[in-house]
Amino acid sequence: MKKILLVFITIILTTNIAAQLSGDGYYRVQNYVTKRYVYIIDNKGSVDIPTSRVDMGAIILWKDFEKAASDPASVIHIKNVTGAEHDLYAQNTSTLDITGGYHVKIRDNKDGTYMASGTAYGVTIYLSDVSKSSTPYGFMNDGTGDYRKWHIIPINQDKDKYFGVKADVNSNGYYYTTMYANFPFSTTSPDTKVYTICNVKDNIAIIREETGDIAAGTPVIFRCNTNKPVDNKLDIHYSDVAAIKDNCLQGTYYCNSEYNHINRVANNKTTMRVLGIMSNGELGFISADCEYMPANKAYLTVPAGTAEELDIMTEEEYQEYVANQGGNEPGTPDNIKSVKADKSKSGIYTILGVKVSDNAEDIDNLPKGLYIINGKKYIK
Repeated sequence: MKKILLVFITIILTTNIAAQLSGDGYYRVQNYVTKRYVYIIDNKGSVDIPTSRVDMGAIILWKDFEKAASDPASVIHIKNVTGAEHDLYAQNTSTLDITGGYHVKIRDNKDGTYMASGTAYGVTIYLSDVSKSSTPYGFMNDGTGDYRKWHIIPINQDKDKYFGVKADVNSNGYYYTTMYANFPFSTTSPDTKVYTICNVKDNIAIIREETGDIAAGTPVIFRCNTNKPVDNKLDIHYSDVAAIKDNCLQGTYYCNSEYNHINRVANNKTTMRVLGIMSNGELGFISADCEYMPANKAYLTVPAGTAEELDIMTEEEYQEYVANQGGNEPGTPDNIKSVKADKSKSGIYTILGVKVSDNAEDIDNLPKGLYIINGKKYIK
């Protein structure tokens, strides 16, 4: 009986270990003691050999799977180099880049946990959670004891292991958000749609649906039926699919000013637009109030002088709109009318047919954009 029990326990332990670091793939790393997950928030670091000091400010630790579930900064691609040496990739950087050329040695503790270390000039540093308080956040550096132990958790569709989209914009019964992540993916639900912006024409952003595998580093828009990551799971996996060449969206991996690691993109309200709700209540690209672009989000860059709000249309909707304007594309001289010439006409509409005012003179109080006044297009 004891032998049977021993064999059973051995099988469980072996299965647990195999289900963790099982070859090259996409993982999350969680501290054994504090239960904090690893996040990559910068691409800068250094190793000072004479003093054995390592700058690990590019890495931060946070508790709570709810945050990790939808944060691309928690997704780490682990690749074996040789033997115990590995490179860890995330957020368009790697441990090799951050440390200036050093690989990470990952040692299996045979209890479902691992230790990660780096050695140079005879000095070995163990990656540890050095924040022993109960705060939700912590910091990584050289440490001792069980704080050096880590769970390496494969990302899949299981509970507390998945990656899902957390939408933050609600419009007309759907939830939307953008993402800029350094891993390839595909959707797992037909209710989760992926879009890019393939063109911007006269204050209209032309949206296009994308299907199948999406290449790493592709800024995208998601449309979901709910805002819960568990309902909007992605399948993160290796893919050599080609990047989308005509995607007008851009993105940034970092928005960090902590721990002497300043890495962020300033918001230029003249030339940057983000996904949001326009003044007429419709989904569009708008000028954001934030000082810096948020990490792992997509945005549009536009020429100076572009309207503060951009409508969104598919190419088919845009062509239909053009046809309704007598065949002239928006922006041609025949379609542009002075506001004073139309002020005697009643009613102002967006290009999507939403009435925003009964009085044409209210155009002076509306934000810059594209409007229909008495059947004629007007660009303010």
